[in-house]
Amino acid sequence: MVKFNLDLKIKVVTEYFSGYGSTTLAKKYGIANKSLILNWVHSFDLRGIKGLKPRRMNLNYSSQFKVQVLNWKNQNEASLPATALHFNLSSPSTIWQWQRKFDEMGIVGLERLRGNPKMVNHKKQSKSKTDKKDTNEEIKRLKQENLMLKIQNEYLKKVGSLSSEKICTKEISKIATELRQLFQVPIKAILKAISIPRSTYYYARSHNRRAFDDDKIIQAIDEIRQSDPKYTKKYGYRRMTDALRESGFTVNHKKVLRIMTEHAWLCQAFNRQKRKYNSYKGTVGKVSKNLLRRRFKTDRPYQKLVVDISEFRYGDMGQNERVYLEPVLDLFSGEILAFNISEHPTVDFAVKPFKEALESIPKIGYRTTIHTDQGFQYQNSAWQRILKKRYVFQSMSRKATCLDNASMESFFHIMKAEMMDIHYDKKVDLIQSMTEWIDFYNNRRIKTKLNGKSPVKYRELSVQKAA
Repeated sequence: MVKFNLDLKIKVVTEYFSGYGSTTLAKKYGIANKSLILNWVHSFDLRGIKGLKPRRMNLNYSSQFKVQVLNWKNQNEASLPATALHFNLSSPSTIWQWQRKFDEMGIVGLERLRGNPKMVNHKKQSKSKTDKKDTNEEIKRLKQENLMLKIQNEYLKKVGSLSSEKICTKEISKIATELRQLFQVPIKAILKAISIPRSTYYYARSHNRRAFDDDKIIQAIDEIRQSDPKYTKKYGYRRMTDALRESGFTVNHKKVLRIMTEHAWLCQAFNRQKRKYNSYKGTVGKVSKNLLRRRFKTDRPYQKLVVDISEFRYGDMGQNERVYLEPVLDLFSGEILAFNISEHPTVDFAVKPFKEALESIPKIGYRTTIHTDQGFQYQNSAWQRILKKRYVFQSMSRKATCLDNASMESFFHIMKAEMMDIHYDKKVDLIQSMTEWIDFYNNRRIKTKLNGKSPVKYRELSVQKAA
């Protein structure tokens, strides 16, 4: 057989990629079979220049490697040359011999015995007890390997028969139990063969025995949704989880999310875009510094208040069919201390709820800070006189930076998502609905960040603990 050096192989492969055909190159360099050139090209694609170097003859392939080669060939329905090329074997006929021996004798036939068979038999007869012991251990090891391969093969069959693409831990645990009964071996051997940790198997097995009764939770969720359908039907899975826990259920939020998704109970109102009102008219008065600086958390009530104005439309949604809302929100609990609704966002309209909020605040040992945007109402001297009289710090958002008052913007978003999901033809109906919703928000609307309590309830419990 003619042997070709590495330089020639590289030169032939380079010219092949330059556009020359295998037949042309075979004639040019005196290569008898053009398939040899194609073999060099495939080897170069798979392993680069290393694939063109002469293969080192290795006659000591393990039985496990041989089984791996045969399994790959059968699974991919590959030819002998393609399989030899994939595993970098020098001769495809070697794979054919392995297949023949495996079909005749199983995995034992893939174990190589060196020397003349007659001499081997003669040596076996003259072996000592120690040699016999080693042979028995080798046979035992081979049987164990054969068993492992059978378990792995059966495991792959069972996994492939499952309808779902993603296999969960419970299904794997069930398959492992079935394989244990089929092969009558300890579960330790099964888990080793399918590469599953022991702790994972027993965890899935123990939790699989727990009877999860969703019917009671589904009924409880439905009752909560029907208790105050105007508002509770807009509960998301987090607030629904808090409501269930208040009712005495011990349930995880993921389970509530799954149930509400299956029954199409998740609220979609929060995905709608809301109209925004802009009260900025330029610098018409005094603009204060941003003292709050987005520090919206506080550990005591009435320390940080935020105020803003938003518009709500009714009827034909025209310029003359809208009302304005200005609430005063306490950042401690999110409670609305006071609010005002009017057709005109004047300075008097803005001052009224602010005065009511300050009058409702009890005597406290610290000063209050009130934060607004740079609307013309809050730059007005009338607003600022009240601040000085009540010793209240004034803080303002930076121009065109709504995130500086994000807590107030979030309140308006929640209110419009839960309340404006229906159309109001009359102003009276709209104002009544706004008033009722704010009462619901303060006294009955639970929040996850308030430990499942409403704003008023959370403030009352905090004051009781402090006392």
